[in-house]
Amino acid sequence: MLGPAMKPTALSLALLFVGFGAVAGCNRSDPYSDCNRDLPCGGDAPLCLSSTTVTRRTVQFCSKRCSTPAANSAECPGNGACARLNGGDPVCVARCSSTADCAFTGAACLPLAEAGGATVCSAAP
Repeated sequence: MLGPAMKPTALSLALLFVGFGAVAGCNRSDPYSDCNRDLPCGGDAPLCLSSTTVTRRTVQFCSKRCSTPAANSAECPGNGACARLNGGDPVCVARCSSTADCAFTGAACLPLAEAGGATVCSAAP
């Protein structure tokens, strides 16, 4: 039998699961970061989206659906823009001022008409 000092508390169990979630790739701090089957999305941007360039290079990044394309969208985390990529449903994309602001591999900071003309992280051409 465990003594009072040895019994796990609800707080210690919660911290254990929060720590595991961070290691497993859930609830990462940047909602528009890289993702794949082994690195899932979580938190504010639970969808792992793929975008393919005209040169057929594919990038994957975390995002979420939004309802109305706009340069600034209150629906999107991190001051994101809502855009209709590749003619699909509107999704959130990260706004940027340079490519260094983009958190996913293969990104470029480009003006995008589909995001209300906002400069956003998109697949590099």
